[in-house]
Amino acid sequence: MYKFILYWIVVLSRFLIADWVPPPINLANYDAYGSLIAMNEQLIILAQNDIRHFQIVVDPFTNHSRRCTPRYIAVQHGTNSFADYIYSVAIGSKQENNETSFYFAFIDEDQFRNVFLTIVYFYIALSPANCVYYSHHFDFNVTDLAFSEQVIIAMDPNGTRVYAVGFHYSIIVDIKTQVGRIYHKNDVFGLGLAGPPPLGLDEIHTFFKVMFVSDDHRLYLVGQRYYNFQYLAYLHVLDYSDLDHNRARLVSVNELSAFNFGTAAQRITRFSAMSIHAYFDEEEKIIIIGIPHVDTILLLSFNRTHSPVIIKRHESVNKGVGFGKSVALFRDYTYAVLAHGQSTLPWSTSQVQVSHFDISIVYENFHTQLDNIEL
Repeated sequence: MYKFILYWIVVLSRFLIADWVPPPINLANYDAYGSLIAMNEQLIILAQNDIRHFQIVVDPFTNHSRRCTPRYIAVQHGTNSFADYIYSVAIGSKQENNETSFYFAFIDEDQFRNVFLTIVYFYIALSPANCVYYSHHFDFNVTDLAFSEQVIIAMDPNGTRVYAVGFHYSIIVDIKTQVGRIYHKNDVFGLGLAGPPPLGLDEIHTFFKVMFVSDDHRLYLVGQRYYNFQYLAYLHVLDYSDLDHNRARLVSVNELSAFNFGTAAQRITRFSAMSIHAYFDEEEKIIIIGIPHVDTILLLSFNRTHSPVIIKRHESVNKGVGFGKSVALFRDYTYAVLAHGQSTLPWSTSQVQVSHFDISIVYENFHTQLDNIEL
């Protein structure tokens, strides 16, 4: 009897070593950490942790789209080490229509709980019967940077760099040269602004939730700053355009909770989700930020001469519906907002609301408010 029990202990021990460390308990939770879906006009990439496969769709918005499901195990980090759990995925939004090769990036964890920033290079198959061909990948072991669920990831629109921002460290990877640069938060925050760091750098912890990267390699990060026993919503703008001289610059810091968000704001924590999107052209630069915990979105405007300023606030009349879980901004000043918990039809559990704003009226009202401020 004891030999029988000992035998199964040995077998199960080998199984645990081989399947190795149990995966996170939120294996099938798509809202647990960063975004598990990334897309542009040519591709959709979805990471499915419950089955350890990617879903890749080529030409998704046409009548000749193709789909394939490569396995995580194809991404080998070393001997007996491969991608086992994906935290977030990113791809460039403006890769050209005529390109046949693409990069996408993700933060993943192998079976031994080592964490990697991985960049995968693949070809789009020319044959209608196929989808993509895996070419190669390169990775950076970021286990010591305390990443995993503490990190957000994005690519610049043209797919030339990968940005991963964590609690203590950030890493920027030039895809062409495969060179990565690591910055500690003390190397970035507090630089570029006159006077001491905002609110005192030593007293603040920032938990970034999502970011938007512009063509000129500026990062627009939103998240919660923990200060005086509360979590406050903030926008940080960082400039990484001069990497040739290894320079990183903090451009601006904007408190988003200047409005009274009501009692719901007291329940905002470091885990509260946020969203961001932007539309830039030569004349207008508009940012939209969603704060679903208080069912509110904010529109901000800025240019090279002034920092982002809030020009419009849109609060849902329905409370507790996650209004702002995802946002999108279009060039005709139309914006779309996901109300995650507001049903539309009996078979729908969420709703996308589309609104339009007149930029001239917004600016007129905004400047009127500034003129009425008593100094």
